[in-house]
This record gives sequence, structure tokens and C-alpha cells, in this order.
Amino acid sequence: MNSPQKISPHFYYHEFFSRGIWQSKNEIQLRKLVDERLIVIMEKIRISLNEPVYINNWKWNGNSQYRGFRPQSHSSVRYSQHKFGRGIDFHVRNLTADEVRQYILNHEQEYMDLGVTRMEDIRDAPTWVHLDLAWTGQGSIVMFRDNW
Repeated sequence: MNSPQKISPHFYYHEFFSRGIWQSKNEIQLRKLVDERLIVIMEKIRISLNEPVYINNWKWNGNSQYRGFRPQSHSSVRYSQHKFGRGIDFHVRNLTADEVRQYILNHEQEYMDLGVTRMEDIRDAPTWVHLDLAWTGQGSIVMFRDNW
């Protein structure tokens, strides 16, 4: 896939994948690599906050390309949800990461109904938001540390 294709109304496929993965797969293969709930969640955040949401920006000469699906996680976390297409890092224009986390927590049940189960603690993610769909068995969104 060489030209930008939309995966949803506000996002392109390449925003969820590294350059190498995006270039080596077709649209059908890429769709299978990311949990559909994650795309819906990112759309909801984009629409609700009415600000652009940035995931991977390598296509626009940025330096982020491992913030979505990454089969070889750069972290030491053995079961990183990024490896399974169920974790994502992002930031929202004009809002701090903490403001975005607080917005999600203020609408916790809505986001849990969509599948959000965890967000990374600000101490480990000070300038971005990490959220994922990992099973926790909890009745609320879990704030976790990278060593969890």
C-alpha cells in the first residue's frame, strides 16, 4: 500500500503502523493487525475533544512510527498490548497528556464500554497517553506503571 488510505473518518492506516509494516501489507492484512475497538476509541477521542489526535507521524516526516501496532515491542513488557494491536500511544493537540487522561476518566464508563481497561501512569508517560484493551477483570480503568 503506497498511497494514504483512510482506516476511519479521521485517521489513515499509516497512523497505526510503522513504515515497514504499512509498506509490506495490504489493507485487508493491516485491518487484521489492529483491534477494531481501538480505531473506534480513537475516533471518539478525536470527535469528543474536537482536536487532532496524533499517533504515528512518520508519513509527514515526523519521528513517531511505533506508537500503534508493533510486533517487536521496544519496551521490556513481555505482553505489551502494542504487540497484539490492542495498545496505542498518542497525544492531542492543545491538551496535555494529563488533561486527556482526566477527560477519559471523567467519561470512564463510556470508554470502558468501548473496551478501554488501562492507561499508563503519568510518571511513565508524561507527554503522551497510552491506553489499551488488556484484560484486567476490574470494574474501572486501571492506571498502571510500566513495570506492572
